[in-house]
Amino acid sequence: MLSGLVEKHNGYLKIKNPIYRNVFNAEWVIKYLDNLRPYSQRFNYWVASSFKDESRLLRGQALKDTQNWAQGKSLSDFDYQFLAASIECERREIQTALEAACAKEVEARLEQEKKLLDCKDFC
Repeated sequence: MLSGLVEKHNGYLKIKNPIYRNVFNAEWVIKYLDNLRPYSQRFNYWVASSFKDESRLLRGQALKDTQNWAQGKSLSDFDYQFLAASIECERREIQTALEAACAKEVEARLEQEKKLLDCKDFC
């Protein structure tokens, strides 16, 4: 590179200046990426939980906004896993809510039919 900041070494760029190596380290990269990701706090907690803490996944409008933000971007594998896990979790929650609503409706209908049968027995 013309600036002398990096040099090509075995097909990779290597930081030439030790000052830049100390400043632009892995911690700097994480901090910089956190500023780019609108969901960075939730993402970091989810990663720290070994990808298990579903309470940190995105849902609803936050998920939709993030999907729109991610369009056309090249994200890390972990980012794609986070978004896929968020989508799957929301799908399961919607499915559970629909099943509960359906069960409640069936229960209400059965109760109505029982009242009608009881009324016919006494009328």
